[in-house]
Amino acid sequence: MNYPETTIVEYVLPIGGNFLIGVVVGWLAAHALKTAAKTLGCLLVVLFAALQVAAYFGVIDLNWAQFVQQTEPLGEVASGALKSLSQILTHNVPLAAGAVVGFILGFRGR
Repeated sequence: MNYPETTIVEYVLPIGGNFLIGVVVGWLAAHALKTAAKTLGCLLVVLFAALQVAAYFGVIDLNWAQFVQQTEPLGEVASGALKSLSQILTHNVPLAAGAVVGFILGFRGR
């Protein structure tokens, strides 16, 4: 029996390999992001509580309206950064598709 010189595996392997690498990278990124977000969330709660306690005892005076006004431009900067990041990450489509799948699996996992 004569087999063709190139098989379907040779065509699918580069795409599947990139997809699998993307899944692994996406899962690792999601796991790291989830851990960092939990840590940052805990630190922000502790910082907020410390500020509120200091304000309660009159050590400092908090002006939350001024704080919101000063930090508003950060949202625009973050939005632009995410747009640029998404363009970079979707450059290699099979890797990006795998990364999205891995990211979802890693972020939803315990």
